[in-house]
Amino acid sequence: YREFRRSECISTTTLINRILGCHPGANANEAFSLTSRRMSEFSRGNKPIENATKIVYISAVWDLLHTSHVEALRLAMEAVKGWRSTRFVGEGRN
Repeated sequence: YREFRRSECISTTTLINRILGCHPGANANEAFSLTSRRMSEFSRGNKPIENATKIVYISAVWDLLHTSHVEALRLAMEAVKGWRSTRFVGEGRN
């Protein structure tokens, strides 16, 4: 059993409703508006991130965390540390 800290902007109720299919599409616009607003505030630097030395944005669908998401985050972390990963960067790219 492992417990993770709650992420801001992600409603547990919304996640559960999506998983269970209780209300397909319900509040999709509200959730998008909230997420868009928070991302906009973050990009303008309105909300400081304590103790962060680097912030990386990964474009992906994060509806439900999957092992491939964890692997993508691990590879991104390695890339930020300056390690090269051909799987992350691609063969023959600089």
